Amino acid sequence: MIIVVDANIICSGMLSKGKTIDLLFSDKIDPVAPELIFSEFESHKAEILEKSKLPEEEFNTVFALLRKRIKVIPSDEFKDKLAEANKALFPHTKDTEYVALALKLRCPLWSKEKLLKKLSIVEVLDANEIEKRFCL
Repeated sequence: MIIVVDANIICSGMLSKGKTIDLLFSDKIDPVAPELIFSEFESHKAEILEKSKLPEEEFNTVFALLRKRIKVIPSDEFKDKLAEANKALFPHTKDTEYVALALKLRCPLWSKEKLLKKLSIVEVLDANEIEKRFCL
């Protein structure tokens, strides 16, 4: 199943090194994300290193694996859904690209953002819901 992955999922996976990472690498999930995901994630690198106590080399290895695993979709491919996503999220529009991509692909969005769970225009799942849906 194709699923749009929010940057907070990657951050969470790096901090907990458990279920989230296992799900991201499950063969039952095809994770995709907008181009901004890795720059957003990279901007939190120092915080993740501090909280996770991961050696930087291990962080870089996992980050490289995630870059290979998650298919990045250029914003040109879902720009026609940006206005709809922005309107649904207003005034909290920081996740517009994730929602727009989920709309375009007609697939769920994997996120821990409580605000997104309230959206009616896309299905938003958390790790537990993904695990149950795929019996993982």
